[in-house]
Amino acid sequence: MAVNFNGALDPRDVFGEIEASARREILNNGGSLSHHHGIGKLRSSFVPEIYSDGYLDSISAVKTALDPVNVFGARNGVFAGKPC
Repeated sequence: MAVNFNGALDPRDVFGEIEASARREILNNGGSLSHHHGIGKLRSSFVPEIYSDGYLDSISAVKTALDPVNVFGARNGVFAGKPC
């Protein structure tokens, strides 16, 4: 299925707004933030309301221990906006 963005001033923003609205509705009705594609950058703004501070601190500590030069998943998902 192709999506037609003809006439949209900034298709990326349009898609982001649609995705955020749809994701908000999914979360409000008991759905999950993501399935098998991960959270990425697009859905990272929802991370603070999905995971506790303790979980985020723990997963960041594990990532730092296993990936000290921050190669994998840099600035994606729970690591978006964090320098890890």
